[in-house]
Amino acid sequence: MPSSIEVIELKRYFGVSRKVWILQALKSQFDYLDKNNCMDWGMSKRSTSGDLLLIYRCSPVCAITDIFTLSDQKIERGGAGWQDGDAYFGVVKRVCILQSPVFLEDLRKHRVLNTASFVRRNMQGVGLRATEYWAYLYEMIMDRNPTVVKRLKRFSPDRL
Repeated sequence: MPSSIEVIELKRYFGVSRKVWILQALKSQFDYLDKNNCMDWGMSKRSTSGDLLLIYRCSPVCAITDIFTLSDQKIERGGAGWQDGDAYFGVVKRVCILQSPVFLEDLRKHRVLNTASFVRRNMQGVGLRATEYWAYLYEMIMDRNPTVVKRLKRFSPDRL
């Protein structure tokens, strides 16, 4: 695209809903994740500001443990330290920590979530979109974590 053309995101003008993504955190990233409430994180290039990001801690935890949102800052392409080549990064802000995480085994046992592509792929891959399953994930999170109800209310499925 020519640099003379300005790209604007129409989502904020027309009220298009947020997307929900599952992003992985490797064991080597757990400490960084625990120490920061606002940070750069690798994500899908299709992510846009305001999207909800469910952080899945890979082995040995194997659970969704944290929830973030993507800030209004632009997603940048840059070198990734964990893989060859480039990746996309954006500034994410913590919404909450789940004291009772949602484990991969729980997702596999759920009558609907067990059919989701991210579950069938064992939470592997970049840009695991979970928007279509947010109502079920939200219910599981709320049932297990009543202390986050106020923080997640603005992200309830009927508001996305």
